[in-house]
Amino acid sequence: MKKIILLLLAVVIIPSAQAQYKSLELNETTKEIIPPIKLTLNDKIKPTPDDLIGEFFLGNAGGLALGFGAGYLGYLVSKQGKGHMDGLGGALIGFVTGHCAGSIIGVYTVGSSKNLTGDLGSTILGGIAGTGTGIGFLYLTQSSLAYAGFAFPTVGAMLGFNGTLKYKDAKDINSESELKDLGSQFKIKNDIEVSVLSINFEIPKNLAQSLQF
Repeated sequence: MKKIILLLLAVVIIPSAQAQYKSLELNETTKEIIPPIKLTLNDKIKPTPDDLIGEFFLGNAGGLALGFGAGYLGYLVSKQGKGHMDGLGGALIGFVTGHCAGSIIGVYTVGSSKNLTGDLGSTILGGIAGTGTGIGFLYLTQSSLAYAGFAFPTVGAMLGFNGTLKYKDAKDINSESELKDLGSQFKIKNDIEVSVLSINFEIPKNLAQSLQF
């Protein structure tokens, strides 16, 4: 029985192992080292379509509601009983201010309703920038498209909010969604730079000889 096992080792297993080791010898192609490759992983948090739709509609609804309310208040405060245009300036100032504030509040409220939030300062600046752009658009556009300018404060607030998205608490971070699969071998999270090379090896001669009978 021992002779049969030794015969199998000598005839089948050892030559097969030697052939595999031979195939793993370094050659000119496997020695080549590829220049470092920058692996950039985009870990930026992105809002869902539902969040964007909710921010847009509630931002516009809040802007119009608060705008008309503030406009009416501005009219009451500024009117002095001096003609039919009396109080118009106060009404315009109140509407613009209220519309901008309502858009910002609507966007921030919807966007922060889950486990994400954005920078409040950026949201406010975006709403103000959108308001200024909307006023310019309304002034320069002489068609029905001018009404689109009323949505500019909301769009500006959305850009400011969603451009600074972050998790409210560290425990809300979904590690599975943050990690990026790179093949089936490993996962990495942050940007890294690696040198990709072909790794091979050659069995030491003394070890190869020790395997022979």
